[in-house]
Amino acid sequence: MKKASPILLIVLALAALDGFLWYSILPSFSGDLAVYFLDVGQGDSQLVHLPGGAKILIDSGPDGKVLRELGRALPGGDRYIDLLLLTHPEADHIGGFVDILKRYEVGAVLLTGRGKDTDTWREFKKILSDKKIPAISLREGDRVSQGESRFDILSPGPEYMASAALNDTSIVSLLTSRSASFLFTADIDENLERHLAEKYDLRADVLKVAHHGSKYSSSEEFLREVSPKIAVIQVGKGNSYGHPTKEALSRLGATGATVYRNDADGGVAVLADGVTLSVLKY
Repeated sequence: MKKASPILLIVLALAALDGFLWYSILPSFSGDLAVYFLDVGQGDSQLVHLPGGAKILIDSGPDGKVLRELGRALPGGDRYIDLLLLTHPEADHIGGFVDILKRYEVGAVLLTGRGKDTDTWREFKKILSDKKIPAISLREGDRVSQGESRFDILSPGPEYMASAALNDTSIVSLLTSRSASFLFTADIDENLERHLAEKYDLRADVLKVAHHGSKYSSSEEFLREVSPKIAVIQVGKGNSYGHPTKEALSRLGATGATVYRNDADGGVAVLADGVTLSVLKY
């Protein structure tokens, strides 16, 4: 048998060490709440690991990059995700779900029911049907909970479900767990932000910044109501949209929140142990 080259052996050794280091430094699943803002480029994807053990993936980014990120964030060999939550069927939020459904076992999918006439959407729906994965529609007022943790669905309500703009139909959810709260805002703009601020107590420790830091989101009124300690912008390097915009960054800076962004910081993990919030950039 031909001997492996020394260079190949070094590469394999480094790859094994790299995997060991990821599993050593990333937040453990020993009962703490861990939320990963996955570095998927110009798109959204958050992996939530609840203290009770459930794993919920909110959106999937634009493509298969999400598989690499899940490989870093999940324990080695773990190929099961309890829930996929699709906020709305735009490409930068749904694009990686097809690859995930082919690679992982999934308990159920949560979505609004609004679709989009694209090949990705059709393939996504076909795989759900072929694999007999339940699809559950969520609306304002619904709740997803496990133990002490719960997601309250704040939007969309009936006044937005019929909107021609799919961003208006985004699922907005507030996660409360372990004395910490996370607000997930998908791609809403300032009109929906105003609507939510008038209707709910939006205070949250951690804010997933809406629409990648668009100038049409993260309004002063909304940020004042949320009053986050930590804000995370999911954005890709050198994107053609100019995200995050200087207007959004200025308004976020005025809140006093510590701002993280995937294009500058890579993956961002927030760990809540019931007493403190810790942030790891990886």
